[in-house]
Amino acid sequence: MVEATEPDTLMIRLVVHDTSKITEFEEWYSSGHFPNSLSAFGAVSAERWWSLDEGEYPVHYAVYTFDSPDALNRGLADPRIAALTEGFMQKWGPYGEGSRSRIRRVEKISAPEGE
Repeated sequence: MVEATEPDTLMIRLVVHDTSKITEFEEWYSSGHFPNSLSAFGAVSAERWWSLDEGEYPVHYAVYTFDSPDALNRGLADPRIAALTEGFMQKWGPYGEGSRSRIRRVEKISAPEGE
């Protein structure tokens, strides 16, 4: 059965073109930007991921989950997000290429018990 939901998740993607900046990026993002973004968005949870095999450069993902599509839209409209985004682009824009997408789950399955 396909479970189509309204978008209630936000995925932010950054292709890091200057790999010498990854350690600095990790410290900056984890110590301030990530928790500040979670709070400003009003999301219920957030996760970060690194993709290691998408091409020439590493790709960073931040995924924010919201209670509802309305909560996601409110989060995107919060003026604090504009300020955080501007600060992010000033600091990291020269070193990578980013995008932001509202995503929706279309299906979730689980392995049967005992397998």
